[in-house]
Amino acid sequence: MTILTFQKALHKAEAKKYLLLGNGFSIALKPDIFTYGSLYENADFSDVPYARQIFEALGTRDFEAVIRLLIGISKVIAIYNNSDPAIANKIRQDANKIKTILVNTIAERHPDRPHSVTDEQYAACRAFLSNFSHIFTLNYDVLLYWALMQDDVDTLNDYSSWQFTPDVIGILRNKSSRNIELCLVCRSISSISLKEIGEINCYAKMAHPFLAILISLNGPSNEVNLLLIETAMRERLLTYDTGKTIVIATWDINSNAIVKNTVLPLQMRDFF
Repeated sequence: MTILTFQKALHKAEAKKYLLLGNGFSIALKPDIFTYGSLYENADFSDVPYARQIFEALGTRDFEAVIRLLIGISKVIAIYNNSDPAIANKIRQDANKIKTILVNTIAERHPDRPHSVTDEQYAACRAFLSNFSHIFTLNYDVLLYWALMQDDVDTLNDYSSWQFTPDVIGILRNKSSRNIELCLVCRSISSISLKEIGEINCYAKMAHPFLAILISLNGPSNEVNLLLIETAMRERLLTYDTGKTIVIATWDINSNAIVKNTVLPLQMRDFF
């Protein structure tokens, strides 16, 4: 089988070219931060003290692989007649905790500001991205967002069709202080997943917005609802900066407004 070069593959592709970005995109810029090995070495596993033993037993540093395996085990173990339901529940909880550890580690290790990336690196990145008309990302970090926000982003081809979060960036002026403040809004037509919470949490920790909102037509998924019941876990998932929290809510398409009694945390309901 002949392996095409990148340029030959571009030439052979149809008019619209699609790109799906994974963690290799981030690793290419900062391998000392974004490789699974580096994330593993810098992760705080205090919430799951035996997590390192799980990674060692599986012979991997791949967080996503471990999470998928634990979720799979929790489903399979419930099939056995003599299995304890509490064990399956504990395994699911551990999978969710490891997801949170991964998101927090990325946020803590992430470059602090856009100028942490050089102009030359941005130029190389944009030159690569300009080959594609539609771009999707699976990453928790904000590197793609930073690349899009550079001054010469308008030289890229049809960047308005790219898919990335946050969906809406609002620039607000505080009426009292007259300071400019940032508002991030992410939207979803499906139930809010833990991955979506992790994404906006990373953005919020990097951009320090006045307000960060995650809105869905279906509200949080069952998995997320279970996590949000516990106060400590809810604070871990939604808190960013000092005293700020991500707002989760359901959008009613009939009234074209947020359903007030779905807003979390509770203290933010009066805001809407």
